[in-house]
Amino acid sequence: MHNDVILGNIAARKAAEALVELITETAAAHSGSADSFWRVLVKAVPIEYIPKVASGVKAMTDREARLFENVAMPWGGHKGRRVRDVPVDYLTAVSGPSAFVGDIRRYLLSNRLQQEQEEAVTDD
Repeated sequence: MHNDVILGNIAARKAAEALVELITETAAAHSGSADSFWRVLVKAVPIEYIPKVASGVKAMTDREARLFENVAMPWGGHKGRRVRDVPVDYLTAVSGPSAFVGDIRRYLLSNRLQQEQEEAVTDD
C-alpha cells in the first residue's frame, strides 16, 4: 500500500512537471498570454487542490535534509519519531504556522527526499 502511494505521488509529480513545461512553451509561443493563462487557472482550480507549500519556500539542500531527517517530531501521532521515519503523506498533511512546519515544507521539496522516494520504489 505504501509503495502504491509513493508511485502515485511520483507519477502525479512527473505529470504536473510535463504539463507545466508544455504550458510554459505554449505561452512563450503566444507572447503576452502567459499571465492571462495563469490567472484563469488560479480561478479554475479549487482551493483544496492547491498545495499547502507556500510560494517562495526554498527546498533544503541535501546537507540540510540529511540533518533534518534525524530531528524528532515534536508533536502529533508520530511525536518522538525521526522525521525520516514519518510517512511522507503525514508530513505533507501537516499544516499550521511554526518554524518546524516550515522546515517540513522545505524538506518535502528537497532533491534528497525526492530521489529517496524514487529509489525506494525501484528497489521493491
